[in-house]
Amino acid sequence: MAVCGTLQPAQSAGLVGIARMAAESRLLRDRAETEFFALEARSALNRESSGRMPFAWTLNPYRGCEFGCHYCYARYTHEFMEMWSSSDFERKIYAKTNAPDLLRAELAAAEDGQLHAPWSLVKCSHVIFTMPRIAVLRSMILNHTIHHRAQLGVYLRLSDVPVPALYGPSADEA
Repeated sequence: MAVCGTLQPAQSAGLVGIARMAAESRLLRDRAETEFFALEARSALNRESSGRMPFAWTLNPYRGCEFGCHYCYARYTHEFMEMWSSSDFERKIYAKTNAPDLLRAELAAAEDGQLHAPWSLVKCSHVIFTMPRIAVLRSMILNHTIHHRAQLGVYLRLSDVPVPALYGPSADEA
């Protein structure tokens, strides 16, 4: 992974946790008004706590998204990094550089019983369907990841690969 910068100016005085880590992240790339930074994550899996989504966990190798959908459940996560402007979510992307290793470790720690336990999609106390958790990982989570192709766009940009037109208009076309 190419590095296009050094540590940001240390303006982290008084910041704690993820806000301090974000302020001290190294710049990976600055392209078309979008900056990409490296950020070490503590976990690859994140609990979805908004209550608006039909799943309890997410797997996002990035914080932020260049598509910047205003309805996205993840937009508020930049607030944890003391970023309050709504444009920060789509213009400051933080790549979780250690996410693959963390995910491998978290999945290796899961026991077979946990993966085969039933999982139910519930709406207003009504069970829509039930399936084993491993099937949810294979189908719903993978489909969700594919749906959020912006994450692949970030990876392609960091790898100097043009984003395919199939993904729709992007900053590369400007």
